[in-house]
Amino acid sequence: MFFGEKLQSVRELNGLSRKELADKLNLSEQAIWQYENQYTVPKFEVVNEFKKVFNVKAQFFYTEPFATNISKVESIAYRSSDREARKKTKMETTFIDFTSYFLDKFESKLNLPTSPLPLLRDESVQLYNMSTKTNDRLLQLENIAENARKKLDVQSNSELLYKLELSGIYILEKNIGTSIDAYSTWTSQEKPFIILGNKKSQRFEEISI
Repeated sequence: MFFGEKLQSVRELNGLSRKELADKLNLSEQAIWQYENQYTVPKFEVVNEFKKVFNVKAQFFYTEPFATNISKVESIAYRSSDREARKKTKMETTFIDFTSYFLDKFESKLNLPTSPLPLLRDESVQLYNMSTKTNDRLLQLENIAENARKKLDVQSNSELLYKLELSGIYILEKNIGTSIDAYSTWTSQEKPFIILGNKKSQRFEEISI
């Protein structure tokens, strides 16, 4: 049985829209949509082309999906200047879903320390809600950042990345386009991610903790 969901996942993992994939294979965008939604089954010749494009075995498309949907579009947070560059946000949720699946496999044999992040997140929400005046928001955010730095023992920006990873945040690098430098998200399994893109080296210190 051909699983259209697997085609959609591997397409999104490779950052391709349906139209872009269709153009690569000289197919219609509608055909790709039909394959992914299992309205039609691709011929063997088409599956062979999928193999070449995505560098996977044909068996990949005929085995049940293994990654679960734990990342939501609305949970992905960009910096304010990146908010208009969200055309491929759905693709990023697929990346998070697959990454989390493999992290679970690796970490299933480990005894990981308790992360301070859930408690820190609750404290940050409380601090944020303490102020209701618009002109107090900037000061409130500064207080939240200062509290986070103290709780995570961040002494300087040079050690920020290390301390964030030590606290339990998964920090990864990938190509997310030239207009976005980073984004962050919490999954439904309470896993925090920060994804660094092409501009990560320019202004990493602006990522909100």
